[in-house]
Amino acid sequence: MAGRPRASAGTVGFSSSGEGRVVVVPYSGPKPTEDRSQVRHRNPVHEFDEIPDVPFDGPELPARFSYDGGVERQIAWPVPTIRWWGKIRSMPHCKRWTPGDWEYAFGTALVHAKTVEKGLGFAELRARERLMGTTWDARNAMRIKYVAPSEATRRDGGGEKPAASNVIQFDPAAMYGTGA
Repeated sequence: MAGRPRASAGTVGFSSSGEGRVVVVPYSGPKPTEDRSQVRHRNPVHEFDEIPDVPFDGPELPARFSYDGGVERQIAWPVPTIRWWGKIRSMPHCKRWTPGDWEYAFGTALVHAKTVEKGLGFAELRARERLMGTTWDARNAMRIKYVAPSEATRRDGGGEKPAASNVIQFDPAAMYGTGA
C-alpha cells in the first residue's frame, strides 16, 4: 500500500505504512553550542575542606584472629598490610574520623590482608580505599585538600577546630582490650 511520502525533518508527518499514524521527526540543524552561560541547572560549587598537612598518629592495628573448627587463634598481619596501615593511620584527614570510621578502616585492613595473602578482593579494596580518601583523586572527590600548615598550627601541634561537636576520642585499648 502506498503511503504518503515521509515528512521532512522537524515536521509532523504520516507513517510510510499508510495506517494514518503520526510520526514526529526530530529537527535538523546545528548542534548546541558549548557556551553554557544560559544553562540554569548547573551543579552548585562546594568549597574544599582544607586540612593542614600534618601527619596524624592514629591507632595501631588490633590483634587479628582466625577461627578454625571453633578454635580461636591469633595470627600475624602480613608485612604489606602493616606498611599499608602505617600510611592509613597517618593521613592528616584521619584526625576527623569517628570510631565508626576507624572500624571501617580496620575492616579494610582485613580486606587488604586477604588481598595480600590470597589474591582476592582487589575491587572491594580499591572501593574501600577510595571511600577512605587514600589517594589524591579520592580526596579531591571528597572535597578534601591538604594545605601547608601555618605557623600557628605548627605551634599548636596541628590543633584545629573539630569537624563536629559529636566527634569523640577513639581509644582502641578500651574498645578491643589491647595495648594499642
